[in-house]
Formats: sequence, structure tokens, C-alpha cells
Amino acid sequence: MRVPQAADGVWLSQPEVARQLGIALFRIGARIACGHLAPAENSAGRAGVTIASMQAEKTWRDSATYHAKALRLLKDTIGFFQLPSPQILTITRRRGPERERIGGMPRISGVRA
Repeated sequence: MRVPQAADGVWLSQPEVARQLGIALFRIGARIACGHLAPAENSAGRAGVTIASMQAEKTWRDSATYHAKALRLLKDTIGFFQLPSPQILTITRRRGPERERIGGMPRISGVRA
């Protein structure tokens, strides 16, 4: 996944976002994976999120009801365990005499990972 580069004024580092939201750092990655925070990197290539997405998440967390939070948790959990969509998963056989491509990664036949 290609992460967009953001100017320093519209970008916050992941540890700073975790501090402002009052959550653990590893939960920032989960929020990004679920689409609740927009990933970005600064000009130096450091990972972070956009300020706009952090503010939207903070507003949602402050105003969401218990029911809305429970529903979001359920949706995120189901989404996490679903299989990847067919557009992402590529399975092709017979690419050359001894090669096959599974999931987009080349592999030599007969060799186990």
C-alpha cells in the first residue's frame, strides 16, 4: 500500500496521535487498518496520520454512544477476519516451467516456505 506524503502542518506521528486519543500505540495501527485513521508520512518518511482524520476520530470517540461503539467493534472484528477480496488475492499457475504465483508472490515449485 502506498502511503500519501503530507506536509508537516497536516501530519502527526503515530505516538503523538496515540497520546492525544488516549490509546495505546498498537491500537493506532488497528485504527488505520480499519479505515478510521488516514495514514500519511512526512517529508522525512516517518509514519503518521493526518490531523483531519485524528480530529474526526477524537470527535467520534467523544460523542459516540455505547451502542455505536459496540457496533463499530463488531464490524471491525468481522472485517478483520474476512478473507481478502478476489481483486487482492491473485492465484495463477504455470508462469514458466517451474514457477507459480500465489497471492502475488513468486514461488519455486517443490520448495516449501
